[in-house]
Amino acid sequence: MQKKCLWIACLIFASTVIAACAAAGRQEDAGGQELGISSSTDEAATSIQSLDDFYSTEWTKGRDIRTLGEAYDSFDAQKDQCFVIGAMVHNDGLYGEFMEGCAEKRASFVRVAQNTSEGDLFLYDILYDDRTDKLYLVTDHTRDRLLAEEDRQITLQQFEYIAEYSYQDHVYWVLYNGHIDDSNFESSDVFIITLVN
Repeated sequence: MQKKCLWIACLIFASTVIAACAAAGRQEDAGGQELGISSSTDEAATSIQSLDDFYSTEWTKGRDIRTLGEAYDSFDAQKDQCFVIGAMVHNDGLYGEFMEGCAEKRASFVRVAQNTSEGDLFLYDILYDDRTDKLYLVTDHTRDRLLAEEDRQITLQQFEYIAEYSYQDHVYWVLYNGHIDDSNFESSDVFIITLVN
């Protein structure tokens, strides 16, 4: 009976400690090691909510896509050390460096430049933010003359994962939320950056 009462008291104490830690925005294991669960207030303070937020990080300062001129083209992108995808790939080492940084949970940034089949340039700025463990994508379609004027925008999206994904005998470089499989590959939860092969 004493063992049973002691056991119940330990369970009540443990649940009280866990509840207090959760209320404080973190959890600890039995050995007192923090499990890395941050409060939503901390994440909101560091979360990227707008293009201004995106371009004010230490990795993107001075690289604001909105300041590039209308005449900016793939040759300019190549000179600016962007990962340029086209008939030839330029600065392809940037892709490997970026993916390695993401895998190692290090803040990383890459600008991808790619021409449409009509020759118009579109740009993607991709940031892995190690403070939030999120990926942020800025898409610039302002130079795509085939789009309607209202669709020529610069937009910001947030994603959880980045990967190479095989789909219908091709490999794609993608950003996605949740999980990815063939049933949702063409959904809004998956953004195809480019065809790898």
